[in-house]
Amino acid sequence: MRGTAFTIILAIAYAASGCESDSSDAAGGGGSCGAFKACGGDVVGTWNVKEVCFEDALKLFDTQLSEPECDEVVRSVEPQVSGTYVFGKDGIGSTDISMQFDIDMLWTNACISAIAGGASIDLDATCKSLEDTYSMQAEFEGASCNVKGNGCACLITSAPMTVTSSGQYKVQGTALVDVMAGDSDPFCVAGDTLTLSVTSSSISGQIIMVRK
Repeated sequence: MRGTAFTIILAIAYAASGCESDSSDAAGGGGSCGAFKACGGDVVGTWNVKEVCFEDALKLFDTQLSEPECDEVVRSVEPQVSGTYVFGKDGIGSTDISMQFDIDMLWTNACISAIAGGASIDLDATCKSLEDTYSMQAEFEGASCNVKGNGCACLITSAPMTVTSSGQYKVQGTALVDVMAGDSDPFCVAGDTLTLSVTSSSISGQIIMVRK
């Protein structure tokens, strides 16, 4: 259930390397999450995913470059997530979620030069090469890289992925427990809004849903 969906969100992120863009009406987020206090409540029903946020979205995309000049290549990450969570009266929960990430990157001249071992850089050629590289990778739906100042700015969109999962859940106080995986996540139902706080070993965030 949640464990499966959130794990795949992270898997998509680590398979890529950076992004940004306007989110769709179905979802948004990407910056730091708002204040959250678990309050429990009645989760039974169908919930539409409205928004997803991460405490540090930049952790989702790691360029894995050793050059310190490239530490801030990824400027922002914007998740686009839509779909539903269903919590049945019988204790069976399911998810059917589609997700993408928009990534904003800036490859500075200093970063590119460091990677090239100090060699002179043709920014136009470098931008074209970056765009071609990202566009050819199956993990991405599209990429656009252009010269910006003394660097190359890239806007990249990850390929869409649909995640479906189901399993037994139970409510323990103010936590939702995935019985099979053993995951326990604080939640709060306020009116027709359900906020689920999720945490993995490397990142935490919130999934905000509205009752269908």
